[in-house]
Amino acid sequence: MFYDILAKFYDIIFPKNLTIYKFLDNYVINQPSNILDIACGTGQYSIAFAQKGHNVYGIDNNKNMIESAINKAQLASIIVTFDIFDMMQLNLYNIQIFDFIFCIGNSIAHIKSIDELNNFFTNIYNKLKDNGYFVVHIINYQNKNIFDKNFFPIISRENLQFIRWYEPSDNSGEIIFKAKLIHENKEYSISNILLMLDVKQIYNYLQMKFSKVELFGDYNYSPYDINSNSAIFVCQK
Repeated sequence: MFYDILAKFYDIIFPKNLTIYKFLDNYVINQPSNILDIACGTGQYSIAFAQKGHNVYGIDNNKNMIESAINKAQLASIIVTFDIFDMMQLNLYNIQIFDFIFCIGNSIAHIKSIDELNNFFTNIYNKLKDNGYFVVHIINYQNKNIFDKNFFPIISRENLQFIRWYEPSDNSGEIIFKAKLIHENKEYSISNILLMLDVKQIYNYLQMKFSKVELFGDYNYSPYDINSNSAIFVCQK
């Protein structure tokens, strides 16, 4: 329900970020490339890559997000293949292999276990062409301020507010994500249990799988450290 509501306001809350787009585009080597956007939301980056002539596929498990993405692509007269699809079933998705795959927005924290996460990375590897790139972004849960209510800034735009924060879980390996969307005096909220992602653990696993792995703390290529808010892994097959 919450993500269905969020889909209506997604582009207002999270407009396409040129810094993120340029970062991703830096790893699109071939023209045209086959590109897969995992957890694509309303498809801002999928559409942007398609506008540059790439063959783009976007998947998300939320019907409303995908419907919004399809409508936007149609309005822009852009061809993108958008599908409602579970990223954990990536081995069953399409016969394509891809030059570039990306998954941003901390989406992999919704995966239920470390074993499932490792399977996800294996499927990514198998879906990439030789020398292809995979970019994945997560929130740095090792940051000492992760449970600070001000860790995320409040987003206020066009008569709405979007507020996010984390709380500790009683279960080891989990973290609680909470969010509120306030619009025209109506409030929608969510509380999700997410996988407590460990940057070092993910880095070590990716290094065993990919020929090259780089780690950044933001989309400006800042080196990652324990105080970074994000961890961005750039992996080459």
